[in-house]
Amino acid sequence: MTFNLILISMKLETLNDILTYKIEHNLDLPTTAKHFNIGVNRLRRLLHDNNITISKRKVTKSKETIKKIRESNLKSKDSPFLKYDWKSEYQNFINTNKLDKTIGISEYCNMSGYHPRYLRKYIRENKLHQPKAIPIRTEEWISNISKSGKGIIKNPKGSNGKLKGKSLPKEQRDTIRAGLIRHYYDMELTKWEELQDERKLYYTDVWRITKQQDIHLLENYDKRGNAGVDGNYQLDHIYPISIGFVNKIPAKIIGNIKNLQMLPWYDNRIKGNKMGLI
Repeated sequence: MTFNLILISMKLETLNDILTYKIEHNLDLPTTAKHFNIGVNRLRRLLHDNNITISKRKVTKSKETIKKIRESNLKSKDSPFLKYDWKSEYQNFINTNKLDKTIGISEYCNMSGYHPRYLRKYIRENKLHQPKAIPIRTEEWISNISKSGKGIIKNPKGSNGKLKGKSLPKEQRDTIRAGLIRHYYDMELTKWEELQDERKLYYTDVWRITKQQDIHLLENYDKRGNAGVDGNYQLDHIYPISIGFVNKIPAKIIGNIKNLQMLPWYDNRIKGNKMGLI
């Protein structure tokens, strides 16, 4: 079946016949144009001139084809994830972090030659512990910590670049502080500030009682030392002093030797005001 090109350009009915044939036989546009002996570009121009849009040809994919496409997409997108033994990679990361606490997941992955998102994906899917790096205490780091107390945030790690070098107004600092107080102590900032004098007295009492205990009897007491040195331990209150203050637990209980333990300095730091033995 052939059509005169002049006739096609003049009669819209002829174009509709061509499109009907295309749809009924589920053909693409080049095949349809070839069937009617028309150049595909000429046919496209006629459709455009007459403001006619056509739907794409429906292609039914088999289950095997869909499976192959998905596997191909997975390999191209997550090829590093399929390439490594992530159980071993995770264990190597843990061992590396234990030897050097300044190496976090980003540093480790960069040294290993792949993006951190792959190891994070494995950790997240398997609900594993992800230890964090601690910043190296350079003179610049110490200076930045001092500035942070004055509202000048300049995190050595950059806080992903969001806060580095930025000065936060007092209102914003108070908002952040209020959120932390609510999170950790379940009270409003105004109430917390009213309790500060009592809090100082409570802390003093707890430490006075703590120093009266025979802490030299605690396991690993002989390894007691400053933070930042591998193998050093620090004294820790199993039930934190801050939580004891909020819950009005007597200072003699918090400071008693039964509530004391020696922790590796880094574990003591990340424990914070969490409760329990580590």
